[in-house]
Amino acid sequence: MILFKLLPLLGFLFAETIEIRSPRRTDYGDWQGWKNCPDGTYAYAVKHKVEGDQRGGDDTGLNAVALFCNPLHWSTYNTNREILSGEGGWGGWKGVKYCPEGLVMIGFALRSEADQRGKDDVAADNFCGYCGTPDGPRDQSNWISGDTPGWGDWTQDQFCPQGFAVCGINTQIEGDQGGGDDTALNNVDLRCCRVPPVSLSCTPSYTLERLTEYDNRLGAGTIQIEYQKKISFSRTTGSTKTVGREEKEAVLSKVTTGVELSAEGMYKGVTLTGKTSVNYEHRNSRETISSHQIQTMVQEVMSNEKTVSDVSRLEIIFHFKITETYNVPAHKGVVIEQLFMTCGNIKVGLPKIVTRSS
Repeated sequence: MILFKLLPLLGFLFAETIEIRSPRRTDYGDWQGWKNCPDGTYAYAVKHKVEGDQRGGDDTGLNAVALFCNPLHWSTYNTNREILSGEGGWGGWKGVKYCPEGLVMIGFALRSEADQRGKDDVAADNFCGYCGTPDGPRDQSNWISGDTPGWGDWTQDQFCPQGFAVCGINTQIEGDQGGGDDTALNNVDLRCCRVPPVSLSCTPSYTLERLTEYDNRLGAGTIQIEYQKKISFSRTTGSTKTVGREEKEAVLSKVTTGVELSAEGMYKGVTLTGKTSVNYEHRNSRETISSHQIQTMVQEVMSNEKTVSDVSRLEIIFHFKITETYNVPAHKGVVIEQLFMTCGNIKVGLPKIVTRSS
């Protein structure tokens, strides 16, 4: 019995594609066949073919769903890679709806109306695609749907497993019934493809970047100052700032060496532990940070990042800013710096603050 329960799980672990299906509220028409994105691309935009309210006539609602494909971490809108699995004969095509920049489709929901038992059947009315990263959360944070009459209710959300993204579509469409009741599109199934793990060919480097400084050498009392450190992943090149979960994990795997910080006096610097000094002259006290400590800091950044969506720019920026205070003693000056790690074109703001006298 235990073996039989494990078989579906083992199949999922080794499968390259998974199909997710809309709950069957109606079941009219024929399946049109699978249409798939080109290799290495995933659905990132959708277009709806919709018939408006017929005001007492025969309504069909949603007639077709077309998906558009792009590589991961895309930054350019491309409508050349369109996949369409059949279409009903009523209504017209609406505008293309895009996921926020760099994100791809990871799930969907269908709004449909159940069998009306002799009255006018509409079946599917709207399609909503959920956007995210292959290894990110499965939720409704980012979604794209059509402008439709609004019949029926949304079905239960359907999501690709972690590590997968939408790469294909199959639709069930009822053809023209002549003088009978037409419904057009009834159901949608999506295919999820496993996304290959990211492989980075880079060696982490480290820098100290100044956040603020304050000169209290002429002051007679302690002064409290504020500074803001940025705990984040970001890109140093290209227009896309999004760093996917799988890329973050790849960066984490590259951390194999610690660093040595020179934190006080007139000079500062960063040195790979056991190697020669980089860029700066060192003096006074030094602090050694192990590779394990750096890995822990990277993991902290991964767990603490927040997502902010700027809809007008269709861009997702990941950031987590923390405001902290520092008491500058009388007759002293201070420089406050933060440790950053760079691997390839990915930069990580680590939660390590270094203070030194100025």
